Amino acid sequence: MSSPRTYGHWRKPQAPGIGRLSGALTVGVFALLILMVLVQIIAGIIPALVLGSIGGSLGLLFARKDVHGVSLAGKIGERMRFWRSRRRGENLYRSGPLGVTGGAFLLPGVLAPTNVADFVDGFGRDFAVITTGRAGTFAVVFACESEGASLVTQDQVDTWVARWGQFLARLGEEPGLVGASVVVESAPDTGSRLQREISTHQAENIPALAEQMLSEVADIYPYGSASLRAYVTLTFENHLGKGTSKTLDIEEAGLELATRLPSLSQALTGTGAGFVRPLDAAGLGRVVRLAYDPGAQEVFDDALASSEAVTLGWNEVGPSATQANWDNLVHDNAVSVSWVMSAAPRGIVQSNILASLLAPSPRIARKRVALLYRPIEAGRAGEIVEKDKNAASVRVSSSANVRARDEVALAHAVASAAEEAAGAGLENFGMVITATTTSDAGDVKDMVDAVGSLASSARIRIRKCYGGQDAAFAISLPLGIMPGRYSVISESVREAL
Repeated sequence: MSSPRTYGHWRKPQAPGIGRLSGALTVGVFALLILMVLVQIIAGIIPALVLGSIGGSLGLLFARKDVHGVSLAGKIGERMRFWRSRRRGENLYRSGPLGVTGGAFLLPGVLAPTNVADFVDGFGRDFAVITTGRAGTFAVVFACESEGASLVTQDQVDTWVARWGQFLARLGEEPGLVGASVVVESAPDTGSRLQREISTHQAENIPALAEQMLSEVADIYPYGSASLRAYVTLTFENHLGKGTSKTLDIEEAGLELATRLPSLSQALTGTGAGFVRPLDAAGLGRVVRLAYDPGAQEVFDDALASSEAVTLGWNEVGPSATQANWDNLVHDNAVSVSWVMSAAPRGIVQSNILASLLAPSPRIARKRVALLYRPIEAGRAGEIVEKDKNAASVRVSSSANVRARDEVALAHAVASAAEEAAGAGLENFGMVITATTTSDAGDVKDMVDAVGSLASSARIRIRKCYGGQDAAFAISLPLGIMPGRYSVISESVREAL
């Protein structure tokens, strides 16, 4: 019997530095020493020591980090940004007749400039293209009826994982593609779908006992059950990689993406995603509306059970009110808390490592787990892994007391470089978890504890999105929001710090 297949060697990019110092702090230390020498020559030893004390104190704000890798300066920045936004009233949002949106229920925050339009792909399927305003991207969403791993062999699961890896590697070669996300959402099942299935397939003149049994099944089975949905979102640059810097309008983008969607959906089919179909504007609006207003699910399910169509325009899917607090988001009739993954599982894991985190939980009413991917172009991947390997080597060779963690990091960097040279793709990835419950304080605390337990079972380290709950909530939706597009700090500076 063969041993189970394992996965691992995830690394967080980090600029080279001396010892435990980051790249930026290493440069800062040398710059401070040079300034101290110049000040000593010009003004004497006392001013030089004062300059060194001030510079050292500022350096400690960036050097001292918690278990999540967040420095004291970063925490101070979080507090100041949230305090400023609350002072300006930017954490409050009102829409509808009593709001400032002209009676429409527009989306708040980073989702405000988004818009959607429907097109038809090469297979004759309707699909929606999402535009993100100043972020300069287009996005398309696939709904997946995932097959699950309960009744399949481990060999089949390994095949799905391998094909998913091939799909991710392909993304780095897709023209204009800058990001992808997988959102797995669990929510209570109202039972309307089961009742509709029974009523539409029930034969006439059936025995009374059978009719009574089916009626009891429709009433009892949905109690306490949950539905699980998965979405794959692909985000493209607004020129779609057509070899020009010309920005395409949504009509041009829709026509171009219509030719690409068939092959992309076929590539997803072999990954265990099951039946894959693109979402149109109506389906996408339903997903967003239920995220902000969970109480509307019964209305949608009842309409579906009675074969009635509920069509919402993009200016009708937003919440009527939101309030972003320091550690949660209040929206309509619910409260949500969002976390971001600060560390991937250490060591090696098996393919089911996220099973408990993705599965429905009786302690969490609604939950979304969003895996965010940013593919790296195949032409740049080799350069990046070599630079990462050199940085890890410098960190080991420049330290007098080498930590075991640094030696393991070097071994992983060498392994990643070898795998990339053998043809593997390279991805930047992250995770956002959003849990939603009613406005009862006891439910919120129990929900937070439940998510912490699930994250521990998945061997990931998570941190609440303090001061950014509204943005994290939006990022966890399958709308193709790229967090880096909204950051005032470049990626290279973040890695250096």
